[in-house]
Formats: sequence, structure tokens, C-alpha cells
Amino acid sequence: MLSSLHIENIAVVKNADIDFINGFNVMTGETGAGKSVIIGSINLLRGQRFGKEIIRTGEERAMVSALFTDLSEELLEVFSDLGIYIDEGREVLLQRTVSADGKSSAKINGRTVNASLLRDVSSYLITIHGQHDNQLLMDPYIGIHMIDKYALLSDILTDYKTLYSELCNVRAKIRSISKDESERIRMIEMLNYQVSEIEGAKLKDGEEEQLEDKKIKIKNLERISKQLAFAYRALKGNEKGNVAYIIERTISALSQIEDVLPEVKKANELLEGVIPAIEDASEIVYSLQEDDIDDPTAMLDKIESRLDTIEKLRKKYGRSIAEIIEYKDKAKEELETLQNSDNEILQLEAEEKKILKEISSIADILHDKRVLFAKEMALKIQENLEFLDMPKVKFKISVEKQIENHNYVFSPFGIDKVDFLVSTNVGEPEMPISKIASGGEMARIMLAIKSVMADKDSIDTLIFDEVDAGVSGKTARKIGIRLLNASRSAQVICVTHSAQIASLSDKHLLISKNEENDRIYTRIGELDNEGSISELARILGGIDITEKQREVAKELIEEKAIYLGA
Repeated sequence: MLSSLHIENIAVVKNADIDFINGFNVMTGETGAGKSVIIGSINLLRGQRFGKEIIRTGEERAMVSALFTDLSEELLEVFSDLGIYIDEGREVLLQRTVSADGKSSAKINGRTVNASLLRDVSSYLITIHGQHDNQLLMDPYIGIHMIDKYALLSDILTDYKTLYSELCNVRAKIRSISKDESERIRMIEMLNYQVSEIEGAKLKDGEEEQLEDKKIKIKNLERISKQLAFAYRALKGNEKGNVAYIIERTISALSQIEDVLPEVKKANELLEGVIPAIEDASEIVYSLQEDDIDDPTAMLDKIESRLDTIEKLRKKYGRSIAEIIEYKDKAKEELETLQNSDNEILQLEAEEKKILKEISSIADILHDKRVLFAKEMALKIQENLEFLDMPKVKFKISVEKQIENHNYVFSPFGIDKVDFLVSTNVGEPEMPISKIASGGEMARIMLAIKSVMADKDSIDTLIFDEVDAGVSGKTARKIGIRLLNASRSAQVICVTHSAQIASLSDKHLLISKNEENDRIYTRIGELDNEGSISELARILGGIDITEKQREVAKELIEEKAIYLGA
């Protein structure tokens, strides 16, 4: 329920705090005192757009916040799905701030949120019904929601929604695979070309680096050949002038004097150790000389051509040969999927057919139950309308299957279109409420509906804004009785000019305005029994309040006990 409302700098309200109770709350006051400001402030919390003129003159910003307490388990689950987590206190604080530059911000439990989320959350907490605020009756699905709640169809609807989700997923897959045939063929041709182009190149990972190394060698081939030839000749190539020959001759010469000069033996040992290294070095140099290229220019052109091919593929498919090969593998997978899509579509269509059979059966059950309970619900609403002095208004709930080309049209809530229909004049056909009902009629029709839904609607706070517009006397009293009884299963807040309604309240709030320092200030205060009697006497009429009017007001209050449960 709405426990408290705080308003700052909105129109004539400088600063106000209003506490509400879980029952029938009534707000009264003279015309222009600021009752509409209260409703407008609550509408800000419902995500409604605003004009800069709502901000009190001379102020830069305005703010409204509302604290809702004693949230139900159902609401806690809904808010959790929306990403709003409530602690053990079961409270939620909604806040919206608007500034003179047209900007606004919203918070839920201190966390900044967008206006859309604020609107979604508030829609589960509060509804406003009045001459200009009966959007619920305009919502194409609200009729379905109301019937389902009235008939307690949540379990069947849960089964339906599970199948509906599966149906949507299967159809989405079919649409994805069954793209325009020409597009599918184009994709197959393109992928075939890409795979063939990459496979035709016969790329090898690391090939590019090897080619670059070889290109460098060929460009320096003359210098390399000259130096390798010299090195080989120096190491072993010349018969008598190479390093190996000279060392061998040196060892032989020193060996001949070892008997007379034993110290040279150490020198020979060192020289003999060098021989294997010279042999290995000469073999390496010799092997490098074996890479003899007959036509270096032709070979260089061949390498450049290969590198050019790799570069072109890199620009198309990846930064390296490894990425190009990876691209090819993925393209082959996609190609296989497209080429095998016909079989997959057949499988999905078989699955769709199976789901359609199941969901159609549940949709038929939902439809039959809705038709049955719609008649019962409409009859009770009709009785409430007659009680509210609208005997000429005929109320009907239409539940029709939606069918196109002999097939059910499935929505998230079934196959039904539900319309609340009324005829406000004898002999006139029933038509949708939104097309023919006046503002006052709309509010009373909504009250009749809420009276029937009182113990089944999950919304805890109902606000009725001048539901008594255009009526008085007995009719206003009957409206008050219905509001009083509705407040026993949900919190009701009512803005009214009717003493017949206000006298039935559990809490009576007076909205008044005062002039201070050439500025208008709105005040909201709770009335005690005597204060309520005085206010009701004022509403009953006359320039001066008479004792007779006070007696009538007192009698109206005392009659309240009679109407509980009426």
C-alpha cells in the first residue's frame, strides 16, 4: 500500500507530506486548493510526461516520492524479474525529480533507473481512475488479465506461455534458416568461392615467413655466393692453401721434434682439437653453396607472386595465414549448414506442428473458461452498475477467437480478443467502452469492475479522482459505499467533492490553500471527527455553516457502519 507521499515545489505545493492508511482515504477541499496537484504528483511517479509549468514559480526543481509498504509475495517476485530486489522490510521507495530545464531523473530504493522501469514498477503498485485517467480500459489485453484473475486461470496460462515461448523460438529458427531463397543461393555461391579460393592457394602456416627469408637470400645471392666460396676455399677448398691443410702440416712438423722437444706435444693436442670444428664448419659452408639457383630473377618473381597471393588473401580473410585457414574452416561449416538447411527446416516444421497441436488444445481450454467466466463477471458488473444508479447501461464482455486463414492467431495470452462493451442508452448497440462512455461514466464503470475484482486484483492501491463527477445525493452515496467496501481488500484513495462519499472515509484529509507573503501555499492535514463534520457541512452548501448542516454531516458519518459489506 501507499504509506506516505512527499511533494516538493509542484505548482502551489511548496512542501507536503501525506500519510495514508490501509483503508478508505478521502481528500476534500475547495476548488483550486491543490487536489489535482496531488494526483499530478502521483502521475509523475507513474512515468507521465511533464511540462515545466508544473514546477513552482521561482524554483529550479521539483520532486515527488512515495513509500509503498507491506508488499505481497507476488509483487516481490514480479519486481525481482524486473531487476528490483526488495529487502526483508518489504518496502519500495519511488522518487522522481524534474528540473526547469526539462530534465528528469528517477530512483527506486535509491537506485537511479530510467522512466520506463519506473513506469513498469509503479503500474504494479497503483492505478488511478477518473474522468481523464482510465487507460486500463484502453489496453487491449487488460480484459484478458481481468478475466484470468477472476477465473483463477494462472496455472493454465503458465502452461500456455511455456508452449508459446517454444513456438516463438521454433518459428524464429525457421525464419532464420528460410531466408529469401535468392539470398541463400547467393550466400552458398559466395562461400563456395571463398573456400575454393583459400583451398586453391594451399597455404601452410609459417610459409610467409619462410618466403620472406628466401627472398632476402636471393636478393643477396651474389654476395652470399662470393663469401661462401671464399670461406670454403679458406677452410678446405684449396689443395695446399686451406686452413685444414696448414694445421695438418703444422701438426706433422711438430710431431717430428717431440722426441727432442716434448713441450710441442701440448701444442699438437690443441691443434688436433681444432680439426673437427674446421671439418664441421667447412661442411656447413659447403652445404649452403649447394643451394644453387639457375635463374635467381625467375625464382624471385615466383616468390613475389606467392607473397602477393598471400597478401590478397590476408586483406580478405585474416591478418595471418593461421587466421585465413580459420576463416576457411568456419566458411565450410556455414556452407554445410546452408546446404543442409532443407533437412533442418523439415525437422523444425515437424516440431512446430507438434507444439501447435498442444498449444491449440490449451488455448481452446482457456477460451472456453474465459467465455464462461466472462458471462458471470459481466453479470456481477451489471449488478454493480445498477447499484451505482446506471440501470440503463448494459454491460457485456466479448471473448472472441482470433483466426486468420483458418488458423489461430496466438498472442502471449492466448487466441482471444476481449472487449468490454457497453450501451449507455436504451436501444443502442453495445460498443467498446472507450468509444462511447463519458468521463463520469468511465469512472463509475471502473469502480463497478474494481468492486467485482476487489479480492482478486494484485494492485494494492486504487485512486479514484472525482469519481462523483456529475452525480450527487443517492448516487454519490452508493459510489461511496462501493469505495468503502473495495477498501476492505485494497487501499482506496479518493479525491471528491461529495459529502456522501467523504463521510464514509477511514481517514479524511483536508487540502487547503493559504496566502503568505503574496504567495499561495497548499496545506494537507488530517481531520479529526469534529474537523470532518465541519468540512462535510461546508461541502453540503451554504455561505455560512449552520447547525443543521453539521447535524446532517454527523448523521452521514454515523451511517458508515450500516454500509460495511453492503
